[in-house]
Amino acid sequence: MKKTFLLLTCLLYLTKSGAAQNLAMIDSLKSVLLGLSGEEKVKVLRDLCYYSGFKTDFEEAVSYGLEAIAYASEIGDKNGMGASYQDLGTVYKHSGRLEMALDLYEKARLIFKETANYESEAFVMHNIGVTYSIKEDYPTAMGYLFKALDMKDSLGGVAISSTLNSIGEVYRKRRDDDKALEYYFRALEEGNKTQNKDHISQALNNIEIIYRQKGDYEKAQEYRMQVIRIKTELGDDYGLAISYNNLGELYAVQGQLKKAVEYFQKSLEIKVRLDNQEGIAFTSRQLASVYSRLNDFKNADKFAKKSLAFYNEVGNVNMESKTYKTLSEIYKSFGRFEQALQYYERYSSLKDSVFNKAKEVIMSDMATKYETAKKEAENNLLKMETEQQLATIAQKNQQVTLTIIGLLILLALAGLLFRAYRQKNRSNEVLKAQKEELARLNATKDRFFGIIAHDLRGPLTALQGISGLLNYNIKKGNIDNLNKIALQIEDSAQKVNTLLDNLLKWALSQGGAMPHRPQRLALKPIIEENLHYFKDMAAAKDIHLHADIAQDVHIHADKETLSTIFRNLINNSIKFTPRGGAVNLAVTDKEDQVQIDVQDNGAGIEEERLKNLFVLDDNKSTSGTANEKGTGLGLVLVDDFVRLNQGTIRVASKPGDGSVFSITLPTKYAKAG
Repeated sequence: MKKTFLLLTCLLYLTKSGAAQNLAMIDSLKSVLLGLSGEEKVKVLRDLCYYSGFKTDFEEAVSYGLEAIAYASEIGDKNGMGASYQDLGTVYKHSGRLEMALDLYEKARLIFKETANYESEAFVMHNIGVTYSIKEDYPTAMGYLFKALDMKDSLGGVAISSTLNSIGEVYRKRRDDDKALEYYFRALEEGNKTQNKDHISQALNNIEIIYRQKGDYEKAQEYRMQVIRIKTELGDDYGLAISYNNLGELYAVQGQLKKAVEYFQKSLEIKVRLDNQEGIAFTSRQLASVYSRLNDFKNADKFAKKSLAFYNEVGNVNMESKTYKTLSEIYKSFGRFEQALQYYERYSSLKDSVFNKAKEVIMSDMATKYETAKKEAENNLLKMETEQQLATIAQKNQQVTLTIIGLLILLALAGLLFRAYRQKNRSNEVLKAQKEELARLNATKDRFFGIIAHDLRGPLTALQGISGLLNYNIKKGNIDNLNKIALQIEDSAQKVNTLLDNLLKWALSQGGAMPHRPQRLALKPIIEENLHYFKDMAAAKDIHLHADIAQDVHIHADKETLSTIFRNLINNSIKFTPRGGAVNLAVTDKEDQVQIDVQDNGAGIEEERLKNLFVLDDNKSTSGTANEKGTGLGLVLVDDFVRLNQGTIRVASKPGDGSVFSITLPTKYAKAG
């Protein structure tokens, strides 16, 4: 029986392509399942979950996934249970139910962490990152993907290429093509090291997409041909069909329509041989568009209707809608306006139903989460009842109970003492930093007041001399001299006012820069220096500290003040982020401005405390400027610096959901005031 199972496992990866082969594989797995037990049974149930999801039978896939989890739990196979949660999470992810997928992935991660199965934990962290990327929550996605990358690297670089590819994908979605290419090429390098042709072809495929988007079709074609060569070597007909399809798209976008038809037809031939009906329909729709551009109405109409027939049959409303739109465009281009209008109306109607179906999926996901929460609540209630029964039994042995209580009290006291000791150490560090900051401010203050005293001496001495002249000329009644003296007084007063303005600006800057034009500073080295300052603090809490800083960004500021600002921002995020969390800092250059975003997934800032730190706007959103009466000196310093440099600061924060500080500063020097 074990040999039969191993044979099926091998066949699994040889027959992924084609709907008929896929169904045959499911039937084979079902037939062998009855004779299995233990971990082998868990593996087959997991495969059934995967393959049922692959043929888009969501309910059947979920059923097998839940059965795998239950059976693995029954036999005490924790790693099998974690893997089953992960497989089921992938089924939910492919069906668009992302919140439920994340819940299942998190359950798998906790199990792998408990069993010290670090390789599997790294893989599930990767999947969580990819899911957040699909949700377009890119900072959170990056946090998980970089953690997965670090874990895989510490394990000897296991499957590191796939994570590098996924990080590149996030950068591509954020429209940072250069950064995306950097990670795709790193993925290609790692794939070549391990000779993993699947990872190599994935990286090459992604590089081709970037060059196509950049309009560099020559390079795009070069990398696409490399993918085709690898897929041919691997005998991966399904992957080869997709690559031919992509090459056809590449020729189509360049206007080389006959070459596009040639490669679309090659893709179609393979898909027909594999009985891949969905792939046939997809490529047929592309052929219809190209034939329409070639003014070949007969073939355009034939392939579009062939595609439509399949989507009608399987009930894929989204693709059916797109095909109706293609038919409408074809008939319109050939002057058949009445039929074009009919197809367009059908497209418009189906588009609305696609939207409604998406809403149903979301509602279904929410309902599933509700039922899960309800089940957990019932389990907790049962657990409470059991605990009450145990408490009743425990009362019969008072001596044991008192002993346990005494031990708990001792443990609690030890915990409090440890917490007080740790808090004292933290307080000493903060006090030391505050003393250093105060010393710097006092030195700057003394220097500045020395300059003010020197500059005031001249106007004040002049005013003393003018006072004697004024008394003499008033007694003599010399009107002309009085007018001249008035001008001298006005000139001296103006000088004093100028000095007082400079003094006021310095006071508002909380000891920032002296009242002269600041230096033009590069942000990247200053930020990296300050990130290094917090490296040990973040490591102590197992917090992933990541920075994505644009190159060659400069602003005018005092270096010490700028360092103080970044330290306050980073310290605030690390302070309120729980163990195992992430703090992400991003700096982007936008024309004459620099955007600085600091995001954490920590405890957030309570509204009452936030009111003390920031003046809220009329809509009660947590944004605005720092209130000088607040107790958060660090955030007040940040706000003063931004305001005096003619920038803006916005803060989004909710208890339990973390905080995002977004600062915009001009890169060109603008005199504050």
